[in-house]
Amino acid sequence: MNNFQSLGFPYFTAIESLYNEGVNLPPLNKKFSLKDVLPRLIKTITDTEDDVLKFETLALFERDRFAWFMDEEFSRQTLASLNLYNIKLVTEWPLKSMVDPKIYGPPESAITTQIVEREIGGFMTVEQVADTLRTHCCTEPYIIATNWQLSAMHPIYRLLHRHFCYTMEINALAREALINAEGIIESSFSSGKYSMELSSAIKDQQWQFDWQALPANLLSRGMAVKDPCAPHGLKLTIEDYPFANDGLILCDSIKQWVTEYVNHYNPEAKLVESDQELQAWWTEIRTKGHGDKKDEPWWPYLKTQEDLVGILTTMTWCFSSQVQATKVLVVLDVLSNHSPEEEYIGGVLEPSWAEELAIKAAFEKFNGQLEELEGIIDERNNNRELRNRSGAGIVPYNLLKPFSNPGAIGMGVPSSISI
Repeated sequence: MNNFQSLGFPYFTAIESLYNEGVNLPPLNKKFSLKDVLPRLIKTITDTEDDVLKFETLALFERDRFAWFMDEEFSRQTLASLNLYNIKLVTEWPLKSMVDPKIYGPPESAITTQIVEREIGGFMTVEQVADTLRTHCCTEPYIIATNWQLSAMHPIYRLLHRHFCYTMEINALAREALINAEGIIESSFSSGKYSMELSSAIKDQQWQFDWQALPANLLSRGMAVKDPCAPHGLKLTIEDYPFANDGLILCDSIKQWVTEYVNHYNPEAKLVESDQELQAWWTEIRTKGHGDKKDEPWWPYLKTQEDLVGILTTMTWCFSSQVQATKVLVVLDVLSNHSPEEEYIGGVLEPSWAEELAIKAAFEKFNGQLEELEGIIDERNNNRELRNRSGAGIVPYNLLKPFSNPGAIGMGVPSSISI
């Protein structure tokens, strides 16, 4: 791995060398090094050698060094890993491509039922292309519009501004060294120089504001159906889906907190519709921030408290809970670190809220619900019937545990997109 451009591993033990010996990383260009691109994470680079990045041993390796060879473990990790938004129910078979058949030929896939059953014994997992820029790119317009249209004293500004920490700075650095031409993404991802073009195409085809948070996201991917008799009003397509089970509780807690906050400052619907700052904010997000989607019919209206609660819940989820899933070990391990300065959702009371007793009480209740979620997750991780998160050689699923210590420990929901 001395050559950063050499992406292949000649043998299995070369993968293990990432943890024992590290990776030699030459400067990205004359202006930037890895320390510049990731200023809050420079402790991941060894102090004794220049530009040598060493990884922490994976928890899976510590439990079972050979577990990752098994198809069953591959399928489990698809459900219980960082690829949270890449699973979609197959609704037509054979699979069909959306490319122009006049140029590329028949759209039907050559993968048949017989091939799938022969290769993986009747179990089928379909993973779609990951949009690695889903969170950073799509939330930047929210930050710009909030700072441009809402005064610092506006209640919605005070609710959102903690979710903005570091994001714009990191996005600017990413444009210089991560997503730029011949940068880390193009140099490391199999799609090469087409990585950003593919990401843009995926965003154009798949991104929809009202599908970003749970439960709507699960419904849009066919991973749940509405069931008024089931918890959260949903029946999961795969019952042991850790992200969905934990995420639904987290999203419900966020929505309850946002509802109490919004209703405190807007007890009547007319206050939302007549708020000129708020209306200008939402208009800018829709028509300028996401100008390519400005005429889509799915954009929520902003006329009532319920409309505002839905919009803010989705935004809070996007800033806090949409975990980036990247395929390159260098990017994945380093970007998964939590800084000692990291703030977690529901962890820090906004100073101005301390004087608002109703808001302070609502926030403390929110914090208590998050602590309760941690206990629920611990119980689920000890339930041997939940085989995607518990059992011999299986790493507990802690990704949506709200709070965390510094480092790459696979848990903690940050208040902002800070990685």
